[in-house]
Amino acid sequence: MTPYEIKLLLHFYTTPANPVWENGDTIRDITIGSFLKEGLLEIAPKGYGCDWKATDKLCCYVEGLCALPLPVQVWEIPERDGR
Repeated sequence: MTPYEIKLLLHFYTTPANPVWENGDTIRDITIGSFLKEGLLEIAPKGYGCDWKATDKLCCYVEGLCALPLPVQVWEIPERDGR
């Protein structure tokens, strides 16, 4: 998953509003289309205030990402010739 996709996931997880964007944003349209196919977004009901709505699957996915521990950099001295 790309950082852009994660950014959009977090947007839909945190706010029920369409992100601010330029018209004709092809990568956004492709990404949202894939979220719809994967069941992460659904078409929002009329009067909801935006076009798409986060599903329970999206919420679980984001909560799973948030539960991952941050990576830790560990320095190791490589072995030299088996010594």
